[in-house]
Amino acid sequence: MRRRATVLGIATTTFVLVLVSAVLIVLLGTTQAPNVYGLRGSPAVFALVLTLVGAAIALRQPRNSVGWIFLVSGMFAGLLEAANDYASYALAEGADTLPGREWAVWLTQLSVPLVVGPSLTYLLLIFPNGQLPSARWRPVAWYTAGAIVALTAAWTLLFTPIGYADLVLPNPVSLGLDINLDQRGQSIITQILLGPAAILCAAAFVHRFRRSQGVERQQLKWVAYAAVITLAVFLLPASSPPFSCWCSPTGGSSRGDGDPPSGTGPSRSVSLRPRWRWLQVPCTERRLLPIPCLRCLWK
Repeated sequence: MRRRATVLGIATTTFVLVLVSAVLIVLLGTTQAPNVYGLRGSPAVFALVLTLVGAAIALRQPRNSVGWIFLVSGMFAGLLEAANDYASYALAEGADTLPGREWAVWLTQLSVPLVVGPSLTYLLLIFPNGQLPSARWRPVAWYTAGAIVALTAAWTLLFTPIGYADLVLPNPVSLGLDINLDQRGQSIITQILLGPAAILCAAAFVHRFRRSQGVERQQLKWVAYAAVITLAVFLLPASSPPFSCWCSPTGGSSRGDGDPPSGTGPSRSVSLRPRWRWLQVPCTERRLLPIPCLRCLWK
């Protein structure tokens, strides 16, 4: 009974956060919302998927830690989307209209490590039965948990300013150490903390895969496919030279002339219609891939 109440409470919290995000996204369509990376609403979709899968596992196998990791990560993914949308809406409306935008950005800083960290590290260590491959991997589990806690503390208590794209604000909970790092510096710290843990957890996953058979082996294969796609998404931009979109002020192709590839016509800057503005992707020199933003694709 207590297990069902816990699952229901976490799932309800996630669904409420997703609903709040949907309302804020609709409101953002009527304003000049600040730029964010990616598509608005994608963390909310991720939250729903994780919550549904995690609830199914936690109700059937309550001792399996995989289900609870999915549930908690899904809840923080919903918090990430809701806080990000509120901060964007508060910034678009002005400082005197809606309070707490610094705290909303701080909540995004809290949510990102708790969504990405367990998914890329600890989940590989205990999947699919929620147990370590053997007792020898216990130090790896402790190190991974410590790395996630340290990363969360750095993102929420040490870094200043906090945020990304146009949502960069002072840290309201800074400890006064004045660690002023840009997004690249914060990314390096993240890789230093999570990189070794991810490698060790991946080694445990490979060790478990080599000893598995039957249904367990098929489950591990699907997770391996998902991990390869995730790594490709994260590593491809990091290994590519900086590009910007064709309609950005600084140009946008690797040739540096600001024109789209041959055969596509002159460069243009097209604004999204108001009802589609919530899909807007930033068009600045910070883009990492030589692809057009939605403003270029929309006629």
